[in-house]
Amino acid sequence: MKHAYLIIAHKESVVLEKLLELLDKKDNDIYIHVDAKTKKFDFKKYERLLAHSKVVFTERTKVYWGDYSQINSELVLLKAATTGKYDYYHLISGQDLPIKSNSWIDDFFEENSGKNFVSIANKPISKSDPGDIFNPYSRLSLFHLWVKWWRKNKILKAMEYVSLQIQRKVGVDRIADLKEQIYYGANWFSITDDCARYVVSQEKHIKELFGKYTRCADELFLQTVLINSHFRNSVTGNNLRYVDFERGKPYVWHKEDKEELLTADGIFARKFDEQIDALIVEEIYSSIKEA
Repeated sequence: MKHAYLIIAHKESVVLEKLLELLDKKDNDIYIHVDAKTKKFDFKKYERLLAHSKVVFTERTKVYWGDYSQINSELVLLKAATTGKYDYYHLISGQDLPIKSNSWIDDFFEENSGKNFVSIANKPISKSDPGDIFNPYSRLSLFHLWVKWWRKNKILKAMEYVSLQIQRKVGVDRIADLKEQIYYGANWFSITDDCARYVVSQEKHIKELFGKYTRCADELFLQTVLINSHFRNSVTGNNLRYVDFERGKPYVWHKEDKEELLTADGIFARKFDEQIDALIVEEIYSSIKEA
């Protein structure tokens, strides 16, 4: 099978190097979006790591946590990859590693051809859902005015909080008349060629609904677009990623987690950081390389 791996990278790292080496295979092409805020990135070094896969560095855009720029970076990758044709398109981060071999991945997607592996909640979100001003419904219904900057600025964080509280009290609801059902889930995915092309074709609508003044809509847009389309019945609800949000946001894997990772469901795990634990990166690399 032919696979396109779409990587969102924010920095140079040993993890990214090992990720590329593990994906290096004749029928795997790799598309990498490097955050434009990253000043130093040795593109040639990463190109030299690959002996078999084609690597494409896409247009660079600035990516801010919680902002529409996260969705935009995914669309940049999808638009670049759909100039070719692949059986599956996999969105991963530069801090992911595969926990299955390339041959295992090929076999799995051969057996499950046509399914779209997207994380999704069991029911659409609604105004009546419990939660605070940052719940999934409020991510679209309220105006998030300082979403690009508030995490690093205490004053803007306070202003954002007060603004959202006032909006809720006076009944602001930007999506009150929306006919589409809004769904929620993790942003990482493995989707078919037809599905990838459909998502790209919806870019204008995606920007209108999930663009200006939203928060963390990258966890809403793909689910909403697909469930409100003819792809609805092909979405599995499982994105095949192994991530632990119980021990972290997410948890960074350590050397003692090796067996858990190698026996886990899914094809990729995140998050890895050699500054926190370099040994687990080497252990997973060696195990998958030898598989």
